[in-house]
Amino acid sequence: MHKKISNNSRVSLGGTLLLFFGPLLHADQNTPNLISDPGFERATSGFYARDADADYAVRSSEKPISGKYSLNFGLSKDGSGVHWNKSNLKTRYRSAKGLKVTLRSRPNTASSSTVKLCASAEYSSGDKAESCAPISNLPGFVSSTTALVVIDPKLSVKKIQIDIYQIDDGSTDYTVDSVSAILILPGSTPGPTPSPTPNPTANPTPTPSPSPNPTPVTMWVPALNTAWQWQLSAPLNPVTDLIAGVQAYDIDLFDNLTSTVDAIHKGGAKAICYFSAGTCENWRPDASQFPREVIGKAVKGWAGENWIDIRNATVRRIMSARLDLCKAKGFDSVEPDNVDGYTNNPGFPLTKLDQIDFNKFLAQESHAR
Repeated sequence: MHKKISNNSRVSLGGTLLLFFGPLLHADQNTPNLISDPGFERATSGFYARDADADYAVRSSEKPISGKYSLNFGLSKDGSGVHWNKSNLKTRYRSAKGLKVTLRSRPNTASSSTVKLCASAEYSSGDKAESCAPISNLPGFVSSTTALVVIDPKLSVKKIQIDIYQIDDGSTDYTVDSVSAILILPGSTPGPTPSPTPNPTANPTPTPSPSPNPTPVTMWVPALNTAWQWQLSAPLNPVTDLIAGVQAYDIDLFDNLTSTVDAIHKGGAKAICYFSAGTCENWRPDASQFPREVIGKAVKGWAGENWIDIRNATVRRIMSARLDLCKAKGFDSVEPDNVDGYTNNPGFPLTKLDQIDFNKFLAQESHAR
């Protein structure tokens, strides 16, 4: 669907908001990369094939993605995988609010099998939070894949894991490099303003010099009548779907790779990150993270999709993680859909004020990135 933006600040699209990434308003603290040797220059960094008899994961100097070495792995059947984990986390790491895993990969052979990157955090209780993302299977093409896990900071994290596994029978051969596993820690909260110290002399306290204004961070704001393409029916193919004259593409967060966003930028256009903020779609990689009690009535006309309770704190953490993934993939703005649940009999007593509060939350979180 080829549309024109008719308002240069926010566009209403029947229950959606178009929001733009802006200056950072607050910052979370991230851990260092927990992968000891992310480029595999010295070792395999703890990555191994689960079935060592049928599969392999070895350090290789043959056509590395970067540096002198990369990790080369081969999988042979449905369920085959490469695994990494880290336990004995530092105490302050155990209250993380998220886990971000990113890698660069290149398929070395053509294959019809799907390979996924999965990141997970296991709590001390034995429960697990997990998120998966598909890895490109285009032979010879280097792409970046990110999996972002929402973690409940009130629960203690015992172990984090990375799994690269194959769906369907067949064989796959990949080269992997630049792997990172980073825990996102809750940002520090400013303490109370200290009371002024009494002045021991009669001399007046000098007036402090004003602090310099911070350098403003630019934010993309589309011009009036910007030509844009709204493509949600299928992933955008950078080879066949880029259209001359289109200045912005609105595409699905989960269905499109970082390399697709890169291709849009290389063509001189902007990328808008679409996701549903007011519903749970059971085919999404983070669908299992929605608590049962927040799942409401079915969305008419859309199998597998249900309204959610937007007042719930876990729902908001999931949406924040989706915004983090939008940013990690390089999108310029976001389109949260289904932000009019209170008008649709969602199965919860949502009010107009509840919806306004949630929409403000989405706007603030978007501009904070």
